[in-house]
Amino acid sequence: MSETLPMENPRQHPADDFDDPLSGLSDDEARAFNSALLRGFRDFTLLALIAHALLWAWRPWLQ
Repeated sequence: MSETLPMENPRQHPADDFDDPLSGLSDDEARAFNSALLRGFRDFTLLALIAHALLWAWRPWLQ
């Protein structure tokens, strides 16, 4: 039977202890980038849904 070492915080992710990120971004920069990426994805998805709704209203493709 193998023994496991107890973690200080069981919800802590092992990657949180990694001090040198592969991206080269600081934690704040990575959070800002992630926020901008998610906001852009949300805005693009909303625009695509509006465009599809308008196109459907003009010329429905399924009947």
